[in-house]
Amino acid sequence: MKIIKQLSSDLSVSSLLVNKYVIVTAIFFVWLLVFDKHNYVTQKKLAQTIENLEADKQKYLDLIEEVKIEKLDLEKNKEKYAREHYYMHKENEEVFIFERN
Repeated sequence: MKIIKQLSSDLSVSSLLVNKYVIVTAIFFVWLLVFDKHNYVTQKKLAQTIENLEADKQKYLDLIEEVKIEKLDLEKNKEKYAREHYYMHKENEEVFIFERN
């Protein structure tokens, strides 16, 4: 207690800032921010991971929708699908392939 009183008088710090409860609370918050298992850096990394996973989830949901549309197209018109994707043709037909650059 003498050290706290001398510290407050030497540094012109009010007794409120040198109160033992304030010191313990400050140490507690430093412990939580730096040393604890669930510290700030860990929480920030976990939040970033969650954001990345949610973005991936949305990307895969969009891909699923595209595949469902492609599946319906395949079920409706199998000949069109075979001609476009596998370049199949009838005996007396010629196939021309145009590539877009």
